[in-house]
Formats: sequence, C-alpha cells, structure tokens
Amino acid sequence: LDLDVVAVEVIAAGVPELHKLLPELGEHPRGSAVLRAILERPAVRRQVESAAAPYVEARIRAWKAALTGDGALDAALLFEFGLDALCDATWVVTCPTEERRARVASRTTTSRHHFDEIEAAQWSEEQKLRHCDDVVSGSTEGAPIEARVSAALKRWV
Repeated sequence: LDLDVVAVEVIAAGVPELHKLLPELGEHPRGSAVLRAILERPAVRRQVESAAAPYVEARIRAWKAALTGDGALDAALLFEFGLDALCDATWVVTCPTEERRARVASRTTTSRHHFDEIEAAQWSEEQKLRHCDDVVSGSTEGAPIEARVSAALKRWV
C-alpha cells in the first residue's frame, strides 16, 4: 500500500480541516496544490499532516483487515507518524541522495525544488536505520531491486 497515494486520495476526498488550513486552495484542493502549499509552509504542513493522519491510519487498518496474505506499506513517514506500530517488521530502503533527488524531480506532483523540503520533513536515514528491522538497497546499481527485496523476504518468511 503506497501511503503517498493514500494521502493524496485522503486529501482529494476532502479532509474537513483542510479547507480551514488552506482556504486559498478552495473547497476541493488537488493533491499537488496541497503538496506545494505545505512544502512552502512547514507549520501548515504539520497541521495538514496531523489532520490527514487519522484518515490515513483508518485506510491502513481497513487495508490490513482485508489482506488474505502478506502485505507491505510503502511509507516515507512511517516512523514519524508511529505507523510502524501497525507493522510486523520494518525495512528501510536506502538510496544515495542524488538518486533520491532525481526521483523526486521526476514525479508529477513535485519538483527538484521541493527535494530539500521533502527531505527535511522526514527522519534522517540514520534515524530510520536505528529503528528498522532490515535494510534493502534501493540504488539502481547492482542487482535489480526485486532480487534484493526477494532476498530480504527470505530472511523474514
């Protein structure tokens, strides 16, 4: 479950508090407009994240209840919001900074300009590594990511 997608869906569905926090975006703000607005205003970002968090957590719980097998959450802010408590194990996918910067620049909802703000909103890689159960390299160098994830799965299953 990609929590970036869930967060955009939650915002698009209309978190009631969102209009109060970002009235300039209108009644039904689009996810990319919200992202740009909150990246430029850290105090508002924290308020929007807090307002959306219960809805995102409810979606995770519903998804988890519907699982018939194993599942995985893809969440950059997993630890920051305590969502790791919903997981049996946590993995951190590491990647060199410049590679992460290029990936952010390639998204349709963000740009290279937002990279520093996005990075600042997250725990450092070192903090995440201290809290995770396993580490997988997400670099484009070496074995394909699927092979690395498969190897990590074998350690846990």
